[in-house]
Amino acid sequence: MNNHYETIGVDTRAGEDVIRDAIRTTRKRYRQVAGSPNKEQARNAEVMMDRLAAAEETLLDADKRRAYDAELAAQRPAPEEKPPVARPTTDWEDTARSYLANGQPRNAAQAAKQATHADPESISAWTLRAYAALELKDYSDADFAASEAQRRNPDDAQIAGLLGDVYDAEHRYQDAERAFARAAAIEPSNPYWLGRVAWALSDQGRLQEALSLAGQITAQFPGEPYARKMNASMLLQDAEAALSQDRGGVYFTNKRQIAHVEQRLAQVAELGSQDEGVIAHFNEQRQNLENAKRRRFHRLSVRRILATIVLVIVTLVVLGSNSAGSIVFMVLMLGLWIWWTVERCWPRQWKINRRALGRAAGTGLQ
Repeated sequence: MNNHYETIGVDTRAGEDVIRDAIRTTRKRYRQVAGSPNKEQARNAEVMMDRLAAAEETLLDADKRRAYDAELAAQRPAPEEKPPVARPTTDWEDTARSYLANGQPRNAAQAAKQATHADPESISAWTLRAYAALELKDYSDADFAASEAQRRNPDDAQIAGLLGDVYDAEHRYQDAERAFARAAAIEPSNPYWLGRVAWALSDQGRLQEALSLAGQITAQFPGEPYARKMNASMLLQDAEAALSQDRGGVYFTNKRQIAHVEQRLAQVAELGSQDEGVIAHFNEQRQNLENAKRRRFHRLSVRRILATIVLVIVTLVVLGSNSAGSIVFMVLMLGLWIWWTVERCWPRQWKINRRALGRAAGTGLQ
């Protein structure tokens, strides 16, 4: 039984907003490495994306979460993971790879350490150790192992990119940008490294630079699926960044946001990315956009009902008079009633959001 809370790195008592934010952050990380040229890293990203989907489905549904928590509490404690007993013929590198492939980074890290002790000059052993430590969030050992690998082979793009992954996980985004740029310089034919540079720029808040670079990568590698996926992800991220934010959620609160998101969605559709994650994100944004553009019934309060009755009575009284002034007054009252009904009782969803969010409505594109 997978522990969904461990997968996304939150406490079992975490609220829905915290869980939603953790899922978004963790998914972003594995979405970036899904196209990695390192087979172990790419395969692990696929496994983790599946686990994230399961965590999202379970933890964001109140009924499913209650049932899952009960099952998790009743589960017997798992026996402590232990690496196999060493034998003279043990290939620790293969053992570490096997553990990584099966989603057991703790055992993989132990086996990889044995591999670096057995053969300190093995570059692959040091890289395996770094990947396993990275999955365990042991950034100190990951940095050390990746640096040892690079010291032995300074001109390897994957090792330079591995250091970039470590810096990225530590939120050292400028260092990550430089490491991925070095990998791109070593291996210019691989769009993955330039894509990681774009992500590092985005993480620094330099989203427009990241979008520009993403466009250049797509133009340089027009038939490359990863380039289209990365560009589409950047456009969707920019669309989401334009919205107003409050307690981990994003909301439409004005017409400029609607126009901006419409433009970005059109650009994503033109790219035609077939990545499942991109498609799901695109459909979610499109649905939110359609909701914001539609009129939604706003629950009437007693005060509003009474005000409507008063307006109707006044209008009926005026109808009993034949003077020109009364007719003008009646027309004005009727217009006021129509405006009040449309604006207050059936407002567009973005208007409801703007009223409900208060100061938070002033965030995002205005």
